Amino acid sequence: LAVRTARLRLALSVRTISSMALSAEQLDNISTGNALTKDSAEIDGRFDIVVTNPPFGVKAEASTRDRYFDLSTDGSQSRDAYGLFVARTLELLRPGGVGGLLISDTWRTIRRHRPLRRRLMNRTTIHSIVDMPSWVFPATVNTGVLTFVNAQSPSGHEIAAFDLRPVPKGNWETLTSELARSLDSQSV
Repeated sequence: LAVRTARLRLALSVRTISSMALSAEQLDNISTGNALTKDSAEIDGRFDIVVTNPPFGVKAEASTRDRYFDLSTDGSQSRDAYGLFVARTLELLRPGGVGGLLISDTWRTIRRHRPLRRRLMNRTTIHSIVDMPSWVFPATVNTGVLTFVNAQSPSGHEIAAFDLRPVPKGNWETLTSELARSLDSQSV
């Protein structure tokens, strides 16, 4: 159902913005799979944009974690799947591509995410970090939005950080406008 919906949505979107129609072959390129374990060397480094909402609270196998982080050079990385999705996003993006993830905020503080933080600081230009209100995703984790470019930060780069946690429950208008403001931030 998700694949069929994505194909339909993509076909309609392309039709809306241009007179071009997508071929059945182009639409067949949409598929499902485990992005962390799927052998996809032929597509690594080819995407302009990767947007994902990885699962929270899911531990990947040690072998999956070891595919993205080498204990001897990177240190001990957490097996939390969302952290591995960040690393996978970096693999999938072309140089200069943009990543956007809806993830737990614990990547910023937990010691076992230090290798991930190091990789983000060394290989990306973090655009913004946004803390979302707890009512948006009723879960036991604090949710945030991380956006970055797959390129090293220029000298003097500043990260835009926004705390939207105080937005009153159910106030989607304020949340939407503040989120748009955070993503449009010119402070980078």
